[in-house]
Amino acid sequence: MSNMYPEYEGKTINFITGGCPHGCLYCYVKSFRFPLLKKRYSGKQKLDEAAFKKNLGKNNLWFVCSCNDINTIDIKWEVRILNHLRDSYPDNTYLIQSKYPPRFSVIDDSEFPPNTILGITAETDKDYDLSKAPQPADRLIDFTYLDTKFPKMISIEPIMDFDLVRFVELIRRVHPSYVSIGADSKSHNLTEPDADKTKELISELKAFTEVRIKPNMKRLIGDNIIERNDEYTCTCYDKPRRVLKWKFWEVTFQ
Repeated sequence: MSNMYPEYEGKTINFITGGCPHGCLYCYVKSFRFPLLKKRYSGKQKLDEAAFKKNLGKNNLWFVCSCNDINTIDIKWEVRILNHLRDSYPDNTYLIQSKYPPRFSVIDDSEFPPNTILGITAETDKDYDLSKAPQPADRLIDFTYLDTKFPKMISIEPIMDFDLVRFVELIRRVHPSYVSIGADSKSHNLTEPDADKTKELISELKAFTEVRIKPNMKRLIGDNIIERNDEYTCTCYDKPRRVLKWKFWEVTFQ
């Protein structure tokens, strides 16, 4: 299970070794304590042929390339990965998440597995220059114009201070199936919103989409978090399909 995405009872599969070109300041991969893992995800990107031999089973939820950004690799590699998942393990659900959404537009939906969730990370709507990735607002705009039949999700993690009206509107225009919110867990001293502003964001988002809260948000908003286990219905190709029980956290305000 990925360190950044524990809000669901899913698994991770990494087809790419080498370093992510985004170089995000807060990247959890950089905090790996084990030298072999640090070495594995440093340097030039390469395909991990061993990953293609792994049995991914059926009716599982997989976060694809959790230690890298799949949309930054050679497009031929990406299509090979997607086709492998589509043809060999079509009964799983796959979260494909990126900070470079324009790549999604140049790969036809038919190349993806039938049960795909497309996602982006947008920590804020402001420009903090903490990585080489496109600015978060630009990611949201690009994602808005992505024409796809797959459900979309947005990860606000690690959440950073934002312009409430602008951020909510940028997210609304994407029409996400859900939004996941998490905080900085590695003490990177990021510019974060206060509790009241964060709660207001959550309330605004819940008016038009599902909001999933990570437990590390307790540091920002207090003990208003209740653990829940709900069944999540993923609609792909206009056919609802129950995939797994998702573990996430609901926020209740006094």
